[in-house]
Amino acid sequence: MRILYKLTTRSRPELAKRAIQSVIDNSVSDDFEIWVTLDHNDEATIDEIENLEKTYNEKYNRWVISHCVTLVNKCTKISAINRDLEEIKILKWDILVNLSDDQVFIKKGFDEDIRNAFADNLDQFIHFPDGNRKDLCTMSVIGRDYFNRDGYIYYPEYITECCDDEAQEVAKLRGCYKFVDIEIFNHLHPAYNKAEWDRNYADNLTLDKQSHDRDLLAKRRAINFGL
Repeated sequence: MRILYKLTTRSRPELAKRAIQSVIDNSVSDDFEIWVTLDHNDEATIDEIENLEKTYNEKYNRWVISHCVTLVNKCTKISAINRDLEEIKILKWDILVNLSDDQVFIKKGFDEDIRNAFADNLDQFIHFPDGNRKDLCTMSVIGRDYFNRDGYIYYPEYITECCDDEAQEVAKLRGCYKFVDIEIFNHLHPAYNKAEWDRNYADNLTLDKQSHDRDLLAKRRAINFGL
């Protein structure tokens, strides 16, 4: 089963490189691709990704990192994560991993853990703990059949948070949720004192955005998420 890592990043070139490197260093299979979504004016990160492309294309004589880097204007966090999905639909992949630039894979062979979790059933939403908590899935790992049902990673009306809550609850309601208690990655978020608060975090955690998303989650729960 081929894995597609969807990495969305903004103004964090070193973190983007670290996340990509963790995929390459810890995978035991080369049956994967990394799709990077960027803003057109994020020049430092663009340069970093292009350097990585060149390095790994020369080393392996193939694309490890997708050369289809999308450059558009800055939008909300969730819009950026859901960006490029029409293009992604035509790629050959079986499993989609929504990778944040503050997440790193820490277990050699984690990719086999992901494949084994699906056991050929691609209509699943897999939850691996993130090294901080086990009650909320912060890295969506979904099979192709599950993705095709909605056509998005997160419900598009969210701005920055509560999207993980809905994604997990919907998967449970559908009977497609599976928790696999293997720590394959670490979420290096400042909320857990694992990183510094930067401008991106500050922009995403304004009171108006938090209020919007929490109200939206309550409304969505009230209608059973439209299921």
